[in-house]
Amino acid sequence: MSDSRERLGRGAIPKLIHQIWHPFSPESVMPREWARFAKSWQRHNPDYRYEFWSPARSSAFVRERFPELLSLYEGYQLEIERVDALRYMLLSAFGGIYVDLDVECLKPIDGLLAGHSAVTPVEPSSHGSAPGAQHFRQVLSTAFMASVPMHPLWGDVFAELLRSAGKDGSMETTGPYMLTRAFERSNHQRSVFLAPAESVYPLDEPECRTGEGYDLQVWCERTANAYAVHHWAGTWVSREGVGQAFQRSYPAGLPVTRYQEGCGEGEAGVIHNGLLEEGPTVLCVVPPGANDDDLKNAIASFRNQTYRSSKLVIALQPGEPVAKVLTSVRDPRVQTIEFCETMPSLWEGLQAITTAIPTDFIAVWRATDLSEPQRLAIAMTAAWATQAALVWFRRSLVWSPDSEQLGISESSFNIATALISRDAVASMALSLGQRTGLGTSATAVEVDAPNAICQLHDQAVFPTLEWQVPGASYQNALACLVSNLRLAE
Repeated sequence: MSDSRERLGRGAIPKLIHQIWHPFSPESVMPREWARFAKSWQRHNPDYRYEFWSPARSSAFVRERFPELLSLYEGYQLEIERVDALRYMLLSAFGGIYVDLDVECLKPIDGLLAGHSAVTPVEPSSHGSAPGAQHFRQVLSTAFMASVPMHPLWGDVFAELLRSAGKDGSMETTGPYMLTRAFERSNHQRSVFLAPAESVYPLDEPECRTGEGYDLQVWCERTANAYAVHHWAGTWVSREGVGQAFQRSYPAGLPVTRYQEGCGEGEAGVIHNGLLEEGPTVLCVVPPGANDDDLKNAIASFRNQTYRSSKLVIALQPGEPVAKVLTSVRDPRVQTIEFCETMPSLWEGLQAITTAIPTDFIAVWRATDLSEPQRLAIAMTAAWATQAALVWFRRSLVWSPDSEQLGISESSFNIATALISRDAVASMALSLGQRTGLGTSATAVEVDAPNAICQLHDQAVFPTLEWQVPGASYQNALACLVSNLRLAE
């Protein structure tokens, strides 16, 4: 057994970051978001050496440095148990930081480590009600840990690993509950800094699972003092965790307000059906005049949509050249349409398109707007549940990349972000800022989902916004925006 229990390593925690990728099934591939998170650690900590551990490299390391634990390591039934055990061995042998791939760095980590020989943040207190956690006053998380080499805590952990072999579940055999037991039995507790949960776990698991923590205002409030944020993907439990990250499930329902033509005030309500993934066809229309860069973002936003029954049409005025970006698009759902004559208004253009192309609904898809993957699913769920002819978003994000400003706009109806039924397009005379002409029996619905659409504006609009991201929180807010909208950094 390693002699790490006999002496405490001297000096500061090494500037070294360890991350592990062991596929949990043959078909597993690293999620795109995780690659971005890994880069966040390198970007915010450029003076740290970065080490990436594959299964083959990991096995060779254990065989060479911890032969006394090799049979235990190879005998684990679950890959997550090997990943758990490996992280303790890496910190004992080399020191530095171990961090899970679903943890995103928000700022340089030195401030959290300074003056300590070992650091492990505790999990959010809300996790204390989980089965197994109730036995502990607080649970030590294994998603982020740091230490000097040969810290004596790891010797206590290795002893606990051996005692825990055969227990039920990886949380008990190698994970947080095992680590917490080892710490509680250790004589070296005073040399370990139990960092507050807010430092690395500003969001708890339910907030990430439901997506509530990715509301921009919630995110800015929670992450104001955080060094990193754990997204709690939980792919060792279910591969679905990867795809579900950053998506809202609206467990309390989707908030909407219904309007009837001529009835004045709307009726507030909540839709509890869950979000649709397919159903009536939606034709997303990009108005004429979009440039290549904007079209690239519009197409990417469309392709990321979770609602599958949709097409994207890029409208062109007579003689308008086809953008270069479209020559490389190999998606049958994306097409162009050129008007025979110049359309004097957006509304007349929509009417012409619905005449030419069969569809159930039409959505204005401005190239200068960015859309989260659930935009269409949210709008279609609201339309389907209420039989509405018109759906729009009450609030939207507003972003000025040049001036580094983010905020939320609350405005009246705007056709430029609306979902409209085919029949309504044919019969209504809507214009910007109006929602009249529905007919006495038709329903219009306003949805409150502020992250669904992000409008790009210059800084002049920001004094009029209802809420703005504080300047000191801009970079944290930008990380949330990139995740929500699946943007390339």
